[in-house]
Amino acid sequence: MSKTIAANFSFFQSLVGFKNVDANSAPSKSSNLQVSISQASNQIVQNVDATKSGAKTEALYGWILHPVVDILFCCGGLVWLFFLAQFFGFEPAHMSKSVQMLMALASLGYIALAETHVMATLERVYKKDNFEKFAPYTKWAAAGCALLAVLGVFFPTLVPIYLKVYLLFVAQHFTAQTFGLTLLYCAKRNYFFSTREKFALSSLLQSTMCVAMLRQLTYRDYSVGSLLGFNLPDWSGMPEIFCQLAFAVVAVSAVSLLCVILRKWHANKQAFPVPAALVLFTGVAVFLVDNKISQYLWLYVPAFFHGSQYIAISLGLHIKEKGLPEGMSARQIGELITEPVALRYLGMLLVAALCFFQVLPFVAGLFGLNAVAVAASTFAAIHFHHFLTDSAIWKLRDPDVRKLLVA
Repeated sequence: MSKTIAANFSFFQSLVGFKNVDANSAPSKSSNLQVSISQASNQIVQNVDATKSGAKTEALYGWILHPVVDILFCCGGLVWLFFLAQFFGFEPAHMSKSVQMLMALASLGYIALAETHVMATLERVYKKDNFEKFAPYTKWAAAGCALLAVLGVFFPTLVPIYLKVYLLFVAQHFTAQTFGLTLLYCAKRNYFFSTREKFALSSLLQSTMCVAMLRQLTYRDYSVGSLLGFNLPDWSGMPEIFCQLAFAVVAVSAVSLLCVILRKWHANKQAFPVPAALVLFTGVAVFLVDNKISQYLWLYVPAFFHGSQYIAISLGLHIKEKGLPEGMSARQIGELITEPVALRYLGMLLVAALCFFQVLPFVAGLFGLNAVAVAASTFAAIHFHHFLTDSAIWKLRDPDVRKLLVA
């Protein structure tokens, strides 16, 4: 187990070292959890109409699982707590026991949440009802990514390119999920953007994504030098003007979104939902901080922000699909996260993650293959499949899924 922790800690060091920044997870054409929120609003309008006509309807539950769980695991609470504890509370140069404990926690969190959240996508898309429905992803995309993994094992010079591409596109995956989760929290509180208003939110996150990607292509200090045992190619050297323009768009978009929020407050007395604000702040800030802060912050972001968000949403949807106990409201879902239906689901995801990311490279090494190349190729291939598949399964036009997510 100590070797596993050490290996994962080396992953963090390479990812967010003093000269490394921005990234850890994947792309999709639009947001991971962008579930046609505008369509879901139709259901809310119907509920309002039903109320006006005297029908009894239950108000939407404003959280995914539970207020405390959401604040800590979905809105970035744990990330900032761990970051502040390490950045201000300990002296990293001395590698005190407290610092070592935090780093071990980061490594274990990466296994339990960051690696596991990728398995949640596979679990959903390979369900019996979804296998044929999403055949392009369950068959062709899976075959293509498996081929990339095999090629990486037998031609290890390809692996650094895989990992570099992964790091470039990971910012899109994070910002897309932030966009979707922000809209989800807004929908849960009957706070909706018009198409024009939503453009300000989208512009903020897309320009943040561009900053994260362009930094890697512009400044060597922001380009990860090594990852998972491989030295990565240096693709920096792009003219600074592009990165500076991206920062300018971030600033303009942030001001535009603030104006939208203030106008909605003035016109309708609608306050921007607090959890949506927290998600948005964290989702943008983690990509705009400098190296000094990034080296600490990104120890915790993959597991305790992105991965934990995904697990929370997937777990909530799984519980609702299995059926809440008779008479139980959706707002009581937090009471079920320690019940067998939830623990079995989480356990299945964890075992699958361990098999793919830990056991498979070890077994391959026993058969004479390069275990490091197997681990890195598997990591890249599974995440590429995750990138391709994620937006498809979370953009279902199924009204039942929309209702489960928003309720």
